[in-house]
Amino acid sequence: MKGIGVKRAGLLAAAALACGIVVPALAATATAPDDTPWAKGSQWLALRAGYARSNAEGAGDGMIGYGFGYRRFLARKWALGMYVHHDLVGRFGAASEIEVPMTLEMARHFTWKAPLHPYLGLGGGTFYHKHYRTGADRSELQPGGYLTLGADTPIARGRALGLDVRMAVVKQDKNSVDPVFGREKANAIHWSIKLNYAVAY
Repeated sequence: MKGIGVKRAGLLAAAALACGIVVPALAATATAPDDTPWAKGSQWLALRAGYARSNAEGAGDGMIGYGFGYRRFLARKWALGMYVHHDLVGRFGAASEIEVPMTLEMARHFTWKAPLHPYLGLGGGTFYHKHYRTGADRSELQPGGYLTLGADTPIARGRALGLDVRMAVVKQDKNSVDPVFGREKANAIHWSIKLNYAVAY
């Protein structure tokens, strides 16, 4: 089980590193259609990092989270996105509660005259959930949905910096009792707040 966890962490780290190499390379040459990242047909590659936690009863302290994703503008104000995050949503000593959401989302973007462009969206997908080093380690795949809101602002040609906030409702096995985190309820609410760096092309 430990070996599987190490391999999974290695794959996620490799994916994040790949994005870290690709994003700056695209930034040097990419230009969004109509010279704006919010134009129809624009595509974004994004890296995210910040804070994540679970509000479930018995959850540990919130910790760090990171992720990467892709967004395409189907119209000037509507974008479809695909994201993978890796969040440490709770921790007691060495025991950890880890979540890896793999999701699709649709977001409505508001292109104000000001440099700040807020958005509001809905998403959902599969959430890989794991209790690690608790004495009764277990993992599962569960469905979940979320509300996202945030804002982006251009910082250079074809690049944007923003903040993304998520409130996710994740299904849980209510019959599961963990020696560290306790009994799970039918659903848990998980929060995250992350900085978002994006390259448009």
